[in-house]
Amino acid sequence: MSGLVRLHALAHARAGDKGDTLNVAVIPYEAAHFDHLVRHVTEEAVAALFAARRPTAVRRYLLPRLPAMNLARRSPSWCSPWSCHRRTADRRLTPWQGAAVERGAAMAETGFPVVKVRGTPFEVGRAYGEACRERIEAAFAYYGRLFRDDSGVAWDEVRAMGAAGLPLVERHDPDSMAEMAGIAEATGRGLDEVMALHMKTEIRIRGEARAGTGRPEGCTTLAALPEATADGHTIVGKNWDWTCSA
Repeated sequence: MSGLVRLHALAHARAGDKGDTLNVAVIPYEAAHFDHLVRHVTEEAVAALFAARRPTAVRRYLLPRLPAMNLARRSPSWCSPWSCHRRTADRRLTPWQGAAVERGAAMAETGFPVVKVRGTPFEVGRAYGEACRERIEAAFAYYGRLFRDDSGVAWDEVRAMGAAGLPLVERHDPDSMAEMAGIAEATGRGLDEVMALHMKTEIRIRGEARAGTGRPEGCTTLAALPEATADGHTIVGKNWDWTCSA
């Protein structure tokens, strides 16, 4: 393997913020790439990548039997100016095709809404926004109340925070920027508002820190290796410690 390869071409990644700690799980698509990731995704490399956040410590925990790694980065201030998690599409190494959306059948089987989208990043965002317009609007209404009532952050300030995060996304992940633009077009919302919805945790933490009303909370990740499970499979899970109405 030679040349520059983007991390998301080789691995899934999932980030979670808890106060001053950023937690990132990295799981290769193929087990054969794990050793390569171990050599390159080091504590020093992650610290250098987030140098602008002035990390006070970076710890890496290797889970070779999954295989996966977990990285924890501590910073002296509120975590990151944005956290844009890829929830709308699986964008591994497959070429873009015409935009499409599939939904309905999986809902009847699982009880949960399942939306499958494909296309360019913009087409993916637009298709997702069209399919989930009511749910997205409900999220805007809910978080608007949450920011105002729990964190003391008015919607104009929320939008300003969202706008401040957009240049970072455009510089580091233009595909996510295009995807959010598609969502904005489909829902009639501003791009700064869509960005703010992705920054909900950071906005809430910042508002509560300013008001002195913060409280400890956060998600928990768990894993059971094959020898501990009834069917011999690895099980990985994560809860979401948030508000009951979310």
